[in-house]
Amino acid sequence: MNTVNLMNVKFTSYLKLMIYIAGSTGLFFGLLLFVLSLLGAPVTAELGTAVYTGVIAGIISIFISPLLFLFLGLLWGIISFLPFKLALKVFKGMTIEMK
Repeated sequence: MNTVNLMNVKFTSYLKLMIYIAGSTGLFFGLLLFVLSLLGAPVTAELGTAVYTGVIAGIISIFISPLLFLFLGLLWGIISFLPFKLALKVFKGMTIEMK
């Protein structure tokens, strides 16, 4: 198994990683809401003044959740970049195992 010692990271690379994580989390969350709506859970989606419930809300959540999570991931990436770089310096890097 290969290991990589991460000592420094560029802002764009960190932001890209955060966007990938947030987008995949949003897609998982949207799919989970869709499945729950198929099972009869009270899923609700609000778009402006329109309120959707049931399976329609589940379908909407498949598309809206990833977009919302991408936006939040972008903001979180911008906010957390400098603390992450500081943590890398304090802990003398981070070891990542590659397959």
